Amino acid sequence: MDLFTLLKFGHLVGVILFGAGLLATFVVQRQALAAMDASRLTEALRYALQFNTVLTLPGAGLIAATGTGLIMVAGYQVPDHPWIVGMAGLFLIQGVEATTLGRVRTRRAWSRAQTVMVRDDPLPKDGGTQILSPGFRGAHLLSLPVFGLIVFCGAVRPESWLVVLAAGSMALGVAAALTVSVPDFEDGAGTA
Repeated sequence: MDLFTLLKFGHLVGVILFGAGLLATFVVQRQALAAMDASRLTEALRYALQFNTVLTLPGAGLIAATGTGLIMVAGYQVPDHPWIVGMAGLFLIQGVEATTLGRVRTRRAWSRAQTVMVRDDPLPKDGGTQILSPGFRGAHLLSLPVFGLIVFCGAVRPESWLVVLAAGSMALGVAAALTVSVPDFEDGAGTA
């Protein structure tokens, strides 16, 4: 087995870990948005932090290391390949957002929720949405479409910027559809 094959396998494992972490975090963040009591909100945010630590963060590190190795071993001239520029650029943005900014945002919300739970204060009428930061919902709904666009660039390898931009437009359309179709839970509807 050659180095390229090993790097490709490691890259695939990283993509699986990163994607699983994003999906698991998406699901528990939906629970956080739906929470109507502080204990459920705290628990959902704790799970989001755990999935980020166990899946997303190691997946991002593995993708970054093996992706860089694949580019060097294959001898790609990065600016000549729109799919590599698109994939690496989007991964850099999403990796930073998911592993640092999103983690900080979730940890702060978890701390605020714990404070409410310890004091035994009731959550506001809109549930956990006041405890969560304003960027929580937007970043939450963008993570999966952007990940899909990254996977598209790596799987299809479009050599045209037009195809990359068209796929990016579709990812934004999916994010917009999620924004419209996923309920806010502000009225308590959709809670389990």
